[in-house]
Amino acid sequence: MTATFKWNKIVELYNKHYNDKEDIIQNTWENIFVEFFGYSRFIGEVERHRNIRIGSTERVITDIIIKEDNTDLFIVELKQHSDSHNSVMGLQLISYLKQLRLEVGVLICDKIYIFNYDYSKNDDEQKYAVIEFKKDNSDGIKFIEMFSKGLFEINVVEKFICSQIEFSQKVKMIKEELTYDLVVDLLRKHFTSKYGVKEFDKAIEGFNSINFLHSTYSISTPKSELSQTTNNLRVSIPTQQRKKASRLRFKMIDIPVGSTLVFTDDSSITAVTTDEKNHIQLSNGIISTLSDSVRLIRRNLGSASDSESYQGGLFWTYKGERLTDIRKRMGI
Repeated sequence: MTATFKWNKIVELYNKHYNDKEDIIQNTWENIFVEFFGYSRFIGEVERHRNIRIGSTERVITDIIIKEDNTDLFIVELKQHSDSHNSVMGLQLISYLKQLRLEVGVLICDKIYIFNYDYSKNDDEQKYAVIEFKKDNSDGIKFIEMFSKGLFEINVVEKFICSQIEFSQKVKMIKEELTYDLVVDLLRKHFTSKYGVKEFDKAIEGFNSINFLHSTYSISTPKSELSQTTNNLRVSIPTQQRKKASRLRFKMIDIPVGSTLVFTDDSSITAVTTDEKNHIQLSNGIISTLSDSVRLIRRNLGSASDSESYQGGLFWTYKGERLTDIRKRMGI
């Protein structure tokens, strides 16, 4: 059996026992570690509910301890598959790791949570990876490979956790930088290299009304993807970032009153900022907002779009840099 086959079978069992009680979950996962991970119940490599003495009393600790050559490798704490992860579950697993002086623990509930306990850090500083029960999940397949008999190594688990956290952080950074203006700007640069500005503006009419979906930001759910459809351009952008894009002000991007701006379509057209908001004075003396100025200029140039709806910051530059790019660079 391949690791992919084993993982997909585990996903099937997870769904089958989703609402079952913990005793059924316990039996199921003991069998999984025997059948799919290769550990032997006969020689005691899958140990259930070990009793340890704390003071004058004995108490049962974690649900499963996986061993090899009479050495404890890692522990498994089980909850109902329908239970959502919470901090209490994580702290309980950590307490068992400390009692057994082990480093690696696996918490199984609505997802799989893999902990590599760092004894130099506090409990609330411990890092973990998360694996969703989805067929063909590459992290789930890696889980089979990492924890199978003869293959388990603590440093490999540690690298897996760090890699997943790094991936999630990079996804978060991309989402934070992904704004409406950035999307429009990239589209403009792409298409105006092959077509005229007027054609692009006509083609992009109505882009403001495209359904911008909310993204879910969570480190514990790595590999979230930006939604895409084959029939419509659909981009996942947080509402607050989209609103921020429509409120560009000179003060927020450090452009002083009296500064000269240059029009992107024609560098001979300039304007001067008249306040800290978004008003500018054109060479003919007219004072208008950034967006209105684009509309006026394009009417004069004969290149106005039918909708005449513009993102003003995309059409003006300050010291050679587009206003929307300045704001993106400043992280505002």
